[in-house]
Amino acid sequence: MAVTDLQKKVLHKLLKKYESRKDYGKPEKSNNRTMLQVNKKNYPEYFHVSDSTFRRRFNGEMKDLAKHGWIELEWEKFERGSTMKRVILNPGCLTSIYEELGREPKVERYKRLQKLAANWQKCSPSRLESFYQYFLTRVSALQSFPAGLTSFRDLADFEDLFRGLDALFRLEQEVSKRRFSVKVFGNSKRWEGLEKAALQILKNYCLEESEQQLQDHEILAEKGLLDNPRHINLSGPLVFSTPRGTVDLQLFYPDLGLPPKMIWDLAISRLPANAVITVENLTSYYHYIEEGPADHLVIYLGGYHNAVRREILKKLYDYANRYNLDIPFYHWGDIDLGGFQIWHHLCKQTGIPVKPLLMDEETFLA
Repeated sequence: MAVTDLQKKVLHKLLKKYESRKDYGKPEKSNNRTMLQVNKKNYPEYFHVSDSTFRRRFNGEMKDLAKHGWIELEWEKFERGSTMKRVILNPGCLTSIYEELGREPKVERYKRLQKLAANWQKCSPSRLESFYQYFLTRVSALQSFPAGLTSFRDLADFEDLFRGLDALFRLEQEVSKRRFSVKVFGNSKRWEGLEKAALQILKNYCLEESEQQLQDHEILAEKGLLDNPRHINLSGPLVFSTPRGTVDLQLFYPDLGLPPKMIWDLAISRLPANAVITVENLTSYYHYIEEGPADHLVIYLGGYHNAVRREILKKLYDYANRYNLDIPFYHWGDIDLGGFQIWHHLCKQTGIPVKPLLMDEETFLA
């Protein structure tokens, strides 16, 4: 039988309704029928007041499907053969319908998806464990996908999503989204199509309490994924060594931008500063360099701080403790909820007793 486009659409709708039933996939048989209402909402053209072209075509093509045994037809009372009321799926012909449409039954697709997710669960970082547990619970029960994944259809989409999440949690250096996508998928645009779903998973299953208020780009930056990695700007008294030599920060003015990779590799040699100041905003950062004490080491956080920016702070703090240097750490941010959240998160993530600077009531009123 040559199936028309209209017949395919009707059959696909019936299969979708069939696979959405609460008793779908369960061993006990049900007497409930899967049917499609022929009404103005589903088929407005069918009820056109002056043009019966679509009605005659629809009736004819549905009669052909009924003759084939795939569906049953129910007509309006006293209008048999003229006005259709319902199209009813014949469950005894499901195998041949799936084959004709080239469509995989939901139960088979879910079995393959369950196996795929279970394999990724075994090797993925622990922060993803709660997601995989919930995902597998729903898939094994043939329930709908978790929030953010309802648009996924192909197994390849889930494979790429799981692969991307795994790679995201294994990042050791800051990397641009484009480079990350090429490295993981061999396609510079692939991550772009997965990012929304990945963020939904991170928000629902993977964030700590202190990270719940972060914006999308901050959540990804926390993992090391950015549109473009940014240098960390510093100014003030500091000497540090790298595998390629020693750097005296005071030789650079007004400041020096360090690439993220250098932050991980450097070691503090001398810290002759009387205070370490982190600044949330760029304008405020340069204002402090110009107007603040010359013996303060000033670090620009670039708004939200991520792992690499906290790394330089932890190295400075560890050095000060090792040599018993009484150097206070301060943070100067916006006097609003976001500013205090950044300060609070900075203290928690670094373990450093950072004090707020110019974020008091007197400054606010002034």
